[in-house]
Amino acid sequence: MTRTTKLQGLVALGLMLVVVLPLMAAEMRGTIKSLSSAKKELVLTDSTHKDVTLRFDEKTKVFIHGKERKLQDLRKGDEAVFVYEKTNNELLAKEIRCIHIK
Repeated sequence: MTRTTKLQGLVALGLMLVVVLPLMAAEMRGTIKSLSSAKKELVLTDSTHKDVTLRFDEKTKVFIHGKERKLQDLRKGDEAVFVYEKTNNELLAKEIRCIHIK
């Protein structure tokens, strides 16, 4: 491989990481403490007993037992995996997967 080809490969990899990494979502597991449709937010308690506030919108997907459901089907005390993105210092729920329904 020539030096130019290696450099081009590294530049392409760097550009790909700059574009893709911010789009990757993170996950956390917790128990729903409260849910407010009016504020479009929910509060969950994570495994360290810390309360975390997540915002949601009309694009947020909800799954209960693997079937797509509505946000209104979630209840206080439900355990779930929350897929979220951090935007403007807020956590936006992209997907909520209930793993235990109370």
